[in-house]
Formats: sequence, C-alpha cells, structure tokens
Amino acid sequence: MNSTQNNISSASISASNGKNYDNVMIAGDGIGGLVFAGRLAQSERFAGRVTVVAPKGRPISRRLILGCSLRGSAVAPICQGLDIDRDTFLDAVFQSQSSYPACSRATLAMWKPNKNGKPFSPYGEGSWLGGSRGNGTPYAYSTRNQQITTKIRQFAENLPIEFIERKVESLDDLKSMATDKTGRTLYVNATGNPTLFGAPAKKPTRMCFAVQGAFRVGPEGLRAPLASGEIHAPFVRRNGIINVGFLTPFSDPLNPTATWYAILSRPVVADSGYDKDQELKTLTDELLAIAKGGGLIPVDPDETLAAALVPGGWFLDAPKSAPGTIELKQLYSAGVPTYFADGMSGAALSGITAADAVLKGRSPDADVIKMLRPFRASNYLHWTLMGPMSGMTNMILRAIPSIGSKLYAPQHRLWQEAFA
Repeated sequence: MNSTQNNISSASISASNGKNYDNVMIAGDGIGGLVFAGRLAQSERFAGRVTVVAPKGRPISRRLILGCSLRGSAVAPICQGLDIDRDTFLDAVFQSQSSYPACSRATLAMWKPNKNGKPFSPYGEGSWLGGSRGNGTPYAYSTRNQQITTKIRQFAENLPIEFIERKVESLDDLKSMATDKTGRTLYVNATGNPTLFGAPAKKPTRMCFAVQGAFRVGPEGLRAPLASGEIHAPFVRRNGIINVGFLTPFSDPLNPTATWYAILSRPVVADSGYDKDQELKTLTDELLAIAKGGGLIPVDPDETLAAALVPGGWFLDAPKSAPGTIELKQLYSAGVPTYFADGMSGAALSGITAADAVLKGRSPDADVIKMLRPFRASNYLHWTLMGPMSGMTNMILRAIPSIGSKLYAPQHRLWQEAFA
C-alpha cells in the first residue's frame, strides 16, 4: 500500500452532527461513490464495513452514453481511492495499449458555417493548455464512460467492500439492508436520483443540450487546428450563446476503428422556450460540420451518436445532506458538468474529499463544496463568457486570438494530471 496515497487516520470517526459511525451503506456505484467507498475501506476502522448497493452488468451498447472526457486531474484521486498505481489503472482502461490516447496540449477556435453545406471553418485559433508545442503533461484521456466505470468497479471489488447487486428504491430500502441497526451507519446517496433519500424535487434552472459521437480520420488526414495528441475546443456562436465542444484522441473497444471523440454542448435557461428536437438537430449538424472541417468522419453514427438534454442547476446550488446521510452525487453535480467536461474529476476528487472528511470527523458537505470552489469559479467565468458576454468573447478571439485563448488559462491546474 502506497503510504503517500493512504495516509488515513483510523481515529474516532464522526460526522458533522457528532455521531460516530461504524458502517457505511452507499447507494450507487458511479465514480464518486466507488472512490469514496475505496478510500474508507482502506482504513482499519472501515475495512469490511462498507457496502455498495447497485446493479451490475448494465446493458452494453456501442452508443456513447455519458461523458467520455477523463481529465488528467481525475486519475490520481481514482487511483488513491482504489489503492492502485497510475499505470495499473490506465493499462486496465485502455487494455494495455502501447500508448494511451493522452493529450498534452489544448487549442481552441471559433468555427463558422459556410454556404452550400460545406464544412465549418475555424478562425481565432489559440492554445489554452500546454503552450505552443505541448509540454508532455497529460491533460486528458478519452474512452467510453462505461469502460472507465466498469474497470473502477472491478478494482473496487478487490478491496474489503461488500457489494449487493440490486437497485436501491429509497433511504428506508437502503436501511433495510444494513446489518447495524444501532444508528451508527452512515447512508450515502451516490446515484443520479436527487430525491432517493426523500429530498424534495427541485425544478432545474439550467439545461444543457449535448451531442457526442465516435469518429475516425478521413482519407485526407487531419486538418488544422486538429492535431494528434491534442484536445481541440471548437466554439460556435449562435443566437447569443457560444456552443462549446471538445474533440480528443479516443480509444473504444466497442468501436475499434474510432480514433477521435467529439462532443458539442449548448447551455440554456430552463424556461427559455426552446424547441428540444430542433435544438438537438441543429447541434448535431454543427458537430458533424466541425468534425468534417477537421478531417474526421463519423463511425456508424446511427449506432454511436448520442444526443441528450441534461438538467442542471446554478453553480452555487448545493444540497444540504440530512443528519446521518451524504448526498454525494448532488454535492459535486452543481452546475452543468456536461458543458465543461469536469464530471469525472469532480466525482473522483469529491469521493476522496468526502471520505477524508468522514475519517477526520469533519463535514463532508462543507469540505466538498470548498474543494470544488476553483472548478465552480472557473465554470461561472466561462458560462458568463459564453453566454451574456459571448459577443465580446467572439470579438476578442477574432481580433487577438493569443489573448482570447488566455480566457481558458485558469483551467490549467483543473486539468493537469497530478502524477505528471
């Protein structure tokens, strides 16, 4: 066991309400929940006293469901939670490939439509991670979400964690599975259901349209600003909002011919009167036109392309966990992660932070919210630049690309891999 990864106190365990806990019951097996479970299970206090309740063996599809952008900043906390090293994790996820689809530089550009159905073309190009040539630092990897979560669960099953393969219906349902009935069990909601533990349903204040798919390089090769080993963030300004995308080198065992992943998303106010079907169609057309402009061809789009409308909240929204519980998933989901590709980093870092708070007798809610402040501040800044101030952003990128690209500079440490 790596002492630098597992310097965990086994002293008295308490939550913010003063109770000592001897057992933990977790509903859900997403990245945040499994990292949280693994971190606790490595402590002497909780070894063999952590239970994860979630179905196993979800349906497998070639369609790209959920985000596929694994920021470098997510790798270290995932490995800490699973008690493994970086290469062991990446070898498992990418099936021991000779090289991982890592990105050591990131560029951005505005993209504009052309007439007669021609591909979109870029302008205002600039670098926002890795300088002009890249610096060897892994900022992101990309593969299907299911591949990542499946491998994380397999590693978690090697730790002293009990798994119950069923869906949790409510807090009472989860309590019924607990072996300890003395009130010394901590209950954690790590599912995407914010009302599972009885919290009132909240109407989303923000929504995010997103379209993503698998691509390969066409016969004429990549076209600038796309380049091997680099992230490219295309911006498309339409009706006062800048749609933001990510195009990254990609590996997927279910789509072996795919070498690139592309996503384009568009945030809207929930009650803005949008036409869902039309927005998704337009966004899909924009994504395909950008990909074509960069020299990419979709891989079986009827089977791999996915489009969704994702609910979200304001960046400062965060739930208050009831005594004896942690609303883990909701704590790190404030805002619109789909728009900023920070979902996996937020989940992994929150899992470690919440577990450490429990081990130290601190408030998991307060510690997770504090840890995520740099992410939320960055997201709020970019939401503003891409929405209310999109005209100014477009003008700066058009006139002075080198300065415009610096608008993304604060994200450097939010992407960089800690192991690098």
